[in-house]
Amino acid sequence: MVSTWFCRKNCNPTLTKVVQITRSGTIRAKFNSEFCVEGPHSAVQKILRFEFRKRSYLALARKNGFVQLFESGRRNSASPVTQISFKLFKEWKNACVSMSDSIVMLGVAHGRFLYSCSAEGKLIFRDLLNDDSDTSNRIFLVQKPVSAIEVRDADPGVVQVVCAGKGNPMKKYCVDLNRGHQDHGVRRSDVCCNIIGRAGANWWNGGGDATTGSDWSYAVPTWSVEGVDEWIISTVSVEKTVLCGTQNGTVLLFKDGATDLGHRVRLSNFPIRDLAVHGSYVVCHDSMSKVFLLDHNLAIIRVYDGLKIGPVSSCKFVFDNSAFDRRRKIATSVGSEIPHMFVVTTNLENRMVMYKLGTTSEMVLNMELHSGAPCFDILGHGSNFALLQEICGHEAVVPNKRRQGVWQPLGTVAAEVAKPRKAINHE
Repeated sequence: MVSTWFCRKNCNPTLTKVVQITRSGTIRAKFNSEFCVEGPHSAVQKILRFEFRKRSYLALARKNGFVQLFESGRRNSASPVTQISFKLFKEWKNACVSMSDSIVMLGVAHGRFLYSCSAEGKLIFRDLLNDDSDTSNRIFLVQKPVSAIEVRDADPGVVQVVCAGKGNPMKKYCVDLNRGHQDHGVRRSDVCCNIIGRAGANWWNGGGDATTGSDWSYAVPTWSVEGVDEWIISTVSVEKTVLCGTQNGTVLLFKDGATDLGHRVRLSNFPIRDLAVHGSYVVCHDSMSKVFLLDHNLAIIRVYDGLKIGPVSSCKFVFDNSAFDRRRKIATSVGSEIPHMFVVTTNLENRMVMYKLGTTSEMVLNMELHSGAPCFDILGHGSNFALLQEICGHEAVVPNKRRQGVWQPLGTVAAEVAKPRKAINHE
């Protein structure tokens, strides 16, 4: 069984590397060949793997404003899972407002819209189903700066966008992607979507590049919260509440539609950069050594302390969905069972660290990357939790200091390192 990771290497800002983790009695980790090396100013800022029409795709957002979409090659069922290939399928320019802008979010809405949002508030939805039509790209400008954003599916073709930033209090937008660019002027639909046409740059907090084109609109918030001056850097929605993590280690709770703060809990002195929801639980980390398990009202259920995850550069929570109640879309009642998950991080000390969390915490991987990896994603098939469980979920692993790239379970002897084999081909 193989887990393949996409990592961008800081020693060469344009370099994307693949780390392949395997288990056959011994856990092994090795670097494969470089993938998708580009020119200057092309550093990868976000990586996303997703499924569309029963095919696997990989999206890269670059510093120069390019968003590239790679399609997986067709794989013979008899071939080993390690043989994965991607080819460039489509690319888009001008995802950023200027060269000083950056991509803060890359995701997929309604299973067909590939979206990106920049720190300057340029929010773009790309219709993968009708990518050749004149209205396949929908561009909106939201209030800047943006350091935290979440896009959630609502009615068919409608998305709800929650975003905030430094000096920019939390705002909620409702965007109807069913309309074409010809629908300008103030629009107010039955789902409270407010979109206005092109206006002066002063409304958009001033500054920036006001020449981004004629095919975009300003998005007007349907709900905003004033009087909260914390710098929000992460956000997630749970039913009719919005949770936000701040730069000073606080988690904020806002009731949908309320104009003031609902609740606040101080968890750490370090930033709460990542928030995730699993059933009745909220999970976050403090960028250094703690992972917190909360309920929807911010009551602390469990704290995993002393984890060697920081200073965190990038993080993913991988949950066990096998215990999820799919009929009610909620997990078992809070407190009855602690959810099992993996937390995978890359940090500023140039390491990739993985813990398995449940009733206890267990380090299952601690790997030297030789240079930083500010973004990564898992190139697996099926359940990522099942994949990690099969590779890393049985015994703790420690580095074999005699050889770089080999990780052996406690009590076993590592075999020789296999020669690197190219896992991804850029065609």
